[in-house]
Amino acid sequence: MWLFTKYGYYAIVKDYDDNNVYWLRARLEVDLKNVLKLIQLEDPEIIHKEYADYKYRIKLSKKEFLEFMSTIADNLDYSNFKNMMDDNTEQRHKIFAYYEVYNVLAEHFDK
Repeated sequence: MWLFTKYGYYAIVKDYDDNNVYWLRARLEVDLKNVLKLIQLEDPEIIHKEYADYKYRIKLSKKEFLEFMSTIADNLDYSNFKNMMDDNTEQRHKIFAYYEVYNVLAEHFDK
């Protein structure tokens, strides 16, 4: 699952071997550091994999994953994501990439 938030951009997947483990992955380490400010994790280690497409990742239990998603939802305080991102000094540098995703999806689905 791709998740675009005011805290960062994440790719979330389930572990191949353990249905109770999720991997919260990011292209930028700061995005995972933002997660560590939001929720308490049993193992808050940010793992770095130099040659992975998402170089940074955190291992989450199912409970931690649900807490993360709930916290993201509870902190949703804007009515327009693109405008919020433009005002978000920490995340603003991503706005052009987000617009590209928006435009590609709009072009694909608005046919």
